[in-house]
Amino acid sequence: MQEDIQLIKQAQKGDQLAFEQLVYRYDRQVLNIAMSFRNNEDDAQDIYQEVFLRVFRGLKISNSKVNFQPGFLELQLMYVSHIKHKRNETDINHSTNR
Repeated sequence: MQEDIQLIKQAQKGDQLAFEQLVYRYDRQVLNIAMSFRNNEDDAQDIYQEVFLRVFRGLKISNSKVNFQPGFLELQLMYVSHIKHKRNETDINHSTNR
């Protein structure tokens, strides 16, 4: 946990390697949770990318500590999965109305 905080602080200062270390540390966990939401590897990969993109953007705009602990990552995954589900519903509605 202490090492995560140090990596977060470094990433907030623009250290790309520190952010990559955080991604590496949590990537399997994020992908597994994403797969449990969607059970489709392509969708899970999309969710995975969106989660880390949102975290990266959050680092840039926040002076507060970003928590990479499972609860934070799971909330990010749930949000992104919800958005992707809504997009899929919209796509289906558009394709059936044509």
